[in-house]
Amino acid sequence: MEPDTRTSLVVPREDRYVYRQVHMGMQVRIVLYSGTRDKARQAARAAFVEIARLDRIFSDYRNDSELSHFVSRAGEAPVSVSPELYEVLDRGQRLAGQTGGAFDITAGTLTQLWRGAIRYERMPNEAELRSAMRTSGTGKLRLDDIAQTAQITSAGLRLDLGGIAKGYVIDQALRILRAHDVTKALVEAGGDIVVGAAPPGEVGWRLTIPHAGCEVVLTDAAISTSGDTEQFVQIEGIRYSHTVDPRTGFGLTNRQIATVVVSDGFTADGLATALTLLEDSEVEALLDFYPKTRALVGYPRLPEGPLGPEFYFRVYDEASAQEGSNTSGLFAEC
Repeated sequence: MEPDTRTSLVVPREDRYVYRQVHMGMQVRIVLYSGTRDKARQAARAAFVEIARLDRIFSDYRNDSELSHFVSRAGEAPVSVSPELYEVLDRGQRLAGQTGGAFDITAGTLTQLWRGAIRYERMPNEAELRSAMRTSGTGKLRLDDIAQTAQITSAGLRLDLGGIAKGYVIDQALRILRAHDVTKALVEAGGDIVVGAAPPGEVGWRLTIPHAGCEVVLTDAAISTSGDTEQFVQIEGIRYSHTVDPRTGFGLTNRQIATVVVSDGFTADGLATALTLLEDSEVEALLDFYPKTRALVGYPRLPEGPLGPEFYFRVYDEASAQEGSNTSGLFAEC
């Protein structure tokens, strides 16, 4: 009898590992699958090192960040900035143009004012609001794509990248994991998640959208949710969100909540923030700029019930007609 020389495919076992660290003022979670604990630990450590490096670039809380150093040069000559900071500033300015100024990274003074309002439960006074609005304006931030320089032309202007940089950071963390040959991974920071290849034996990563009471399944994609579910203040019976509309100077009161799914966290983060600021027709106009994007926007029903607003949801589907979309039928259960 001839020996059986056929070989069978042996799939190496990959175990699940979870790592958590605090960065960017929040808990960042990495979930990954790896054949060995050492490989998993090394990959996660490298990803967290990259997150910390980028936080030292983008943070407006840290006096030693590149962003803070740049802002301290407001009113001076153009400054050479890192490729990372330039890319985020450029995307922020582009999104400002696409939203008619509803999304505005130059409104950092307003953001700080409302952080204080939430902390101390005190409405900013009219003089404070007017002063903060005068210091803002996308035209006061100039970028030179050839020289890779940036300039703040008005003293007193502050930048806030909180509505867009987090998505960029977790994209880079996932890139680092892949560079360490870890492809089945998830990185989460706040309301932003990026995922790679599906976990072993699964069709994708199963993620819950709590406010919609539904689940989505994703691979090689990003999902971001923005709204006032956690950060808000109630003053004289009115609930103000931590998200500020730079066109009015006030924290949002419309309780709109948005979830965006697209291929990368950088895009998802900025769009989710922007969609909470826009009316229905403006949402459609913005998403026209972003093919292969899907969004689920919750609009509160009025009047509110005893437990707060009930939301009715609308799906904005820019992806279904696009060939190659990996999110077809994504919000079918929502």
